[in-house]
Amino acid sequence: MAHYVLFPALLLWLSRKSSANLLNVVLGIGVASFLFSIWAVDATPGAAFYLLPSRAWELMVGSGLALALLQGRLRPPGKVLREAAGGIGLLFILCAVFTFDAYTPFPGPAALLPCVGTGLLIYAGVGGERYVIGRLLGLRALVFIGLLSYSLYLWHWPVIVFLKHYLLEPLDVRTMSAAIVASFALAYLSWRFVERPFRKSTGQMFSEGWGWLRIEDTHLFRVTGAVMALAIAIGLILDQGDGLPARLHGEAAAIYAISEDKAPERKRCEGIAPQDVSYERLCRLVDNEVAPSFLVWGDSHGVAMMHTVGAAAQALQLNGLNATSNGCVPLLDLTRPARDLDATCIGFAQRIIDILAQHPQLQTVILISRWARHAEGTAYGEEGKPTLLLRHVDGRQASTQQENRALFAEGFATTLAKLHALQRRVVVIGPVPEIGVDVPSIMAKAAMRGRQLLPGVPRQAFLQRQAFVLQQMDRSDLSFEYRPVHEYFCDAQNCPAHDGVLPIYFDDNHPALRGSERLQPLFAEVLKPAKP
Repeated sequence: MAHYVLFPALLLWLSRKSSANLLNVVLGIGVASFLFSIWAVDATPGAAFYLLPSRAWELMVGSGLALALLQGRLRPPGKVLREAAGGIGLLFILCAVFTFDAYTPFPGPAALLPCVGTGLLIYAGVGGERYVIGRLLGLRALVFIGLLSYSLYLWHWPVIVFLKHYLLEPLDVRTMSAAIVASFALAYLSWRFVERPFRKSTGQMFSEGWGWLRIEDTHLFRVTGAVMALAIAIGLILDQGDGLPARLHGEAAAIYAISEDKAPERKRCEGIAPQDVSYERLCRLVDNEVAPSFLVWGDSHGVAMMHTVGAAAQALQLNGLNATSNGCVPLLDLTRPARDLDATCIGFAQRIIDILAQHPQLQTVILISRWARHAEGTAYGEEGKPTLLLRHVDGRQASTQQENRALFAEGFATTLAKLHALQRRVVVIGPVPEIGVDVPSIMAKAAMRGRQLLPGVPRQAFLQRQAFVLQQMDRSDLSFEYRPVHEYFCDAQNCPAHDGVLPIYFDDNHPALRGSERLQPLFAEVLKPAKP
């Protein structure tokens, strides 16, 4: 949305500068944004998808085309060029529609296909002469959808989001169809009574359709600016106030409180930079004088379970080291291209191996991770959305699910071989069932409305999601012990996210403290000294 606010203001400012060449400015912004997009889609894909700097060049394609035509630097196409531009443009768009999937890095270079394709279609239509693709796109139904497209773009997402918020469950075909109809209806109303009057206005806004409303041109930016400032202020208050949880009461408050039911050791054990990782700096899981004899290596799932591991160790009068880092798969040579995880995760993993090599008394290594998140590149329930695929330290970057799984299997084998070479006993803790919804939030919302909503996933859905991971856990060519976690969370049919009253997860995939406590018998068995 920032494109549509900032860019017109920039053009307005530049138009008052006699020395400014708008086309050169637009091209410069486009090239810089595109180069940044190429870098960002790999280094920080989430930000690349949502934020202005990596998406601005897409708007510049159309803007540059318009300015080039207005300034006479580009002539309208002849008959042959018109047909070729229209055909190639449509082909580019269809290629993107039918070949891009969740594993296609986007925007980046991939966005060239739909953007350049759209630019070619626009160029083919310059001059108003009919051509083959133009006649197709000129069908009344398609033209009508085109007229509504901007309003439809603005309306469809709020409709879907608020509908999901109200229903507290995924939208089925019937509900989604109703959402589409509602989006079109709202889009028509805003096109008819906002867009069209705005475009036709001469001196006053909304003179058509809203006769009672008169907003002078000079006041438009003040009004819209004030509304935007108010919206931003409200958003900041809600964000900084964590959604104002004090508004909750009774059962809803007790349910939502589970979102903070986390291992108390998190505050003192998280956030160690790779260069600072050492035997002395890693947290001891038990506050006693016993020398550590095991090490927990993991990501945020390891963080979620550290208190339970510590409790099991304390009962056995043992101690261990916590080596967990959020977002980092506990495997050698692998990372995800997100934020600064490249250097952090690979360096962290190598330091753990160095510590194990220097301290042979750490005989047992326990690996804990959200395995499927790393192996599949997606979160449960978000398949089809932007992915975070693995990258190898040698520069290999997965671009498909198959390549991602191959890198995961390679890293899994490399890590276990290295630990075996160090003569360590390795225990791999199996995956925790992922729920796909924020459990405390959705249960609290239901309680506020007098409903009881008890989320979970079918056991079969869990097994299907984890099929590749469980295949790796069954590898006979590697030396390790596998301990399944889901047997402590699932019954024969389902994997509930609650105990019938309160959640056992503090979000959509991490077990809360009261959930991870179920695993104390498992860790007690893992840590129990072998009989002589």
